Amino acid sequence: MNLFTEVIIGLILAGLVYFGIHYFVVNRQTKRLSLKTQPIVDAATNYAVKQQKLIASNSTIISSYNAGVWGRGVMAFEYHVDAVNVAKNDLPIVKSKLESSLNQFGIDNDLESVDSSKYFAITDMWLMETQLYFDVAYLRNRVTLEYVEDLKRLDE
Repeated sequence: MNLFTEVIIGLILAGLVYFGIHYFVVNRQTKRLSLKTQPIVDAATNYAVKQQKLIASNSTIISSYNAGVWGRGVMAFEYHVDAVNVAKNDLPIVKSKLESSLNQFGIDNDLESVDSSKYFAITDMWLMETQLYFDVAYLRNRVTLEYVEDLKRLDE
């Protein structure tokens, strides 16, 4: 075997070891944290949506973890519901009221937060036909808080 072949094989093995370690150390920790966090955010969102009377009584709230795109440790989840009496012009008011209810849930349940005045942030909200979609970030860790601050800077 010549030196070039040995270097190529060495680089391939190093890459495999790196990605293996990265998967088991970083990705699994983020997945574990998201699985632990999602029920808390789901409960807060259910509380807030019902308090604001945004959905019919027989409607369900569908959630998914969407922060895998944004980076490790970001605790952000996407929700969508069949909206009741929500118009596109109402979205800023709905967002503000929903975020207020989410944060009241955080206060009432003594949740963890890196920002003592805020537990949750709605980072995006849109209406598609009768479906209301919104992203909820749980400000449990510094990475999520920085993610929310970055999104605010993008909106400015």
